[in-house]
Amino acid sequence: MKDKKSEKTSKLHIIAGLLLLVTFGSIGFISRVESYVMKYKQQQVLKELDYRSETEDRSNSINVTQAELGKPVAMIVIPRIKLELPVYLGTSDEVLENGIGVTNGTGDIEGGVGKNPLLAGHNGLAEANLFNDLTQVEKGDKFFLKVRDSYHAYEVKTIVEVLAQDLEKNPEEYLLPDEKKDKVTLMTCTPRYINRNRYLVTGERVDYSPKDLKDSASKPHGTFKSLDWKPVLLIVIPAVVVGGVLLIFLKQRRKGYEK
Repeated sequence: MKDKKSEKTSKLHIIAGLLLLVTFGSIGFISRVESYVMKYKQQQVLKELDYRSETEDRSNSINVTQAELGKPVAMIVIPRIKLELPVYLGTSDEVLENGIGVTNGTGDIEGGVGKNPLLAGHNGLAEANLFNDLTQVEKGDKFFLKVRDSYHAYEVKTIVEVLAQDLEKNPEEYLLPDEKKDKVTLMTCTPRYINRNRYLVTGERVDYSPKDLKDSASKPHGTFKSLDWKPVLLIVIPAVVVGGVLLIFLKQRRKGYEK
């Protein structure tokens, strides 16, 4: 009798272990698939936006052909979301997996009136936190580009969420430079893992003061951060599996006592 009970208990332990392995393996697989799909969708819209102006004067800008991954052309700092990332020219897969990319044809990041370069970053990569929290940035916040040895400060003036197809059809409506202003636009895809929209945060150049970095970081935060479901699943699913196996074990044990 005891041998049968021990055998049943061992089988239940094996089943519980297998279920846990399958659960964690499935979550990891789903995460990788989501990252791949998300990167594909975001890359498609960047290809549409990657229009190049042959007549644009690039004499004072950084040479695109000389920019290589590992040699960023700038650093972007967004104190509100405690983000500091390298900025590269172009929006190749390699660039967007390692930092933020300046979309070709939208202007350079040297600063100056009449400019509005588009800086694109992924949202929701499993292996890196890039523009994951860009939606938490608010109007009036500041972000900074460190170009060469100087900081360029930008104050957020507009935040727009637009359908991807609308941005692809008419990018000038949302990204057109202002001949009297020095602007930079940050872009990512929303909602996370669905990516049907483009989230555009546009800042206008303002005077830079070193204390701006601290002041921006210390401002009260009024935006609710959306819940990421994957950490929840990592807790809930194993708990449900273990609970179910434990319930089966108790029922089997009770039957044994009744016999």
